[in-house]
Amino acid sequence: MIKYRKPIKLLAINCLVILTLLITPGLILIAVEILNNNPKALRSSASGKYPGIVGNMPPLRFDYVSYVGWKPLPVRSEVLNIDPVFRSRYTNNKPVDIGSQKIWFFGGSTIFGHLVSDSSTIPSYYQQFSGDESANFGQSGWSSRQSLNEFITLISSSNFPRKIVFYDGVNDVMHPCRTEHSIVPSHGRASYLIFTHGRHNQAKITYEFLFEYIFLRPYKQFAQQFNSFLNSAYIPYDCHINSQKAQAIVDNWYQNWLTAYILAKSVGSEAIFILQPTLYSTSSSLAQLIEHPEYSETARLQIVFLYDLFKSTVKTNCSVASAFCKSIHFGDKWLLGHDHVFIDDHHITPEGNERISQKIYSILSE
Repeated sequence: MIKYRKPIKLLAINCLVILTLLITPGLILIAVEILNNNPKALRSSASGKYPGIVGNMPPLRFDYVSYVGWKPLPVRSEVLNIDPVFRSRYTNNKPVDIGSQKIWFFGGSTIFGHLVSDSSTIPSYYQQFSGDESANFGQSGWSSRQSLNEFITLISSSNFPRKIVFYDGVNDVMHPCRTEHSIVPSHGRASYLIFTHGRHNQAKITYEFLFEYIFLRPYKQFAQQFNSFLNSAYIPYDCHINSQKAQAIVDNWYQNWLTAYILAKSVGSEAIFILQPTLYSTSSSLAQLIEHPEYSETARLQIVFLYDLFKSTVKTNCSVASAFCKSIHFGDKWLLGHDHVFIDDHHITPEGNERISQKIYSILSE
C-alpha cells in the first residue's frame, strides 16, 4: 500500500491543479463583476466628471416586496434617506407622508435620484418650484407595471393624491427587450429571480451555482463572444429585429399607463405620463451622439425603435382615448442639446433633474 501513496498523492495534486485552473476564470469573472459594480468606485468616478453628483452616497440593499418585486431597505444619511414604512426616498429631507404629500411621482432610478442627494431629485425640485408637497415613489429598475402596482397599493389605504406623475421609458424598453426575455412583461430582475427562487431543490441549486455559475459561465460567455465574432446575428437585445415582441412590449406599456389614468380619475386625481428623455434624443446628429463617452449603439437601437413605436401606438389610439392622450407628454426631446447633463445614457445630473421638474411644473400649472 505504501508504494501506491506517492502516485496517489501525485494524482491528487495534479487533479487539484487542473481543478484550480478550470475554476480560476469563473472566480476572476466574479471578482471583475464585483469591482465593476462597486457603487463607491462608480460614484467617485461620476462625481469627478459631473457637477452635483454625490461621491459618498451609501450603498443600497434590496429585498423582495410583494407585487412590485423589490424595494431598498431603510437608510439614514446626510444625502440619501429611505423611510422604513413605504421604503421610498425622502423629498427635500422629509419622509413619505401620503396624508399631506398630494403630488406623487412614479418611475425608475431617474425619479428615485440616481447618484444625487435627496434635495436634488425631480420630485424635490418640483416641490421647490411649486410649493406642493411631493412624494417620491420612484425605485431603481422599476417599469411602468411595477409603478402601477405600487399606485394600486397606495390608494387602497384610502389616501388619494391630487396629481400623479408617471415618468417611464428606458426600463420599459431595455429590460423586456433582452433576448432571453421571451415573456412580456418582464422586469429587470426576471432572470435572476427565476434562477434564485424558481427552483425548490436545494441540491440542484448548489449544483447549478457551483458547476454552472462558477465553472461553466465564463466558458459560455467566451463561446457567446466568439460566436458573436463569427456570427453578427448574435445580439443581447432583439426588439429592433423582433417586431412582434416589440409591439407586445409597447402595448403592455400603453395599457399600464391607461390603467393608471383610469384609476387616478376614479379617485379624483389628475394624471400625466412622461416619455423619459435619453442621451439618444439630445441631438439630431448621430455623429455627435457617438462622441459621448456613454453612447451605446445597442441601447440606441432598442430605445429609438420602441420609442417611435410607442408614439405611433399612442397616436393610433387617440381616436378612442382622446382624454388619456392629452395626459401623455413625449418628453424624450426635453433635454435636446443638453447631452452634458447625462451621467450615462439615461441618468441625469441635478441640472438635468431641475430642467425636467420645470417642464413638469409648467404642465401641471396649466
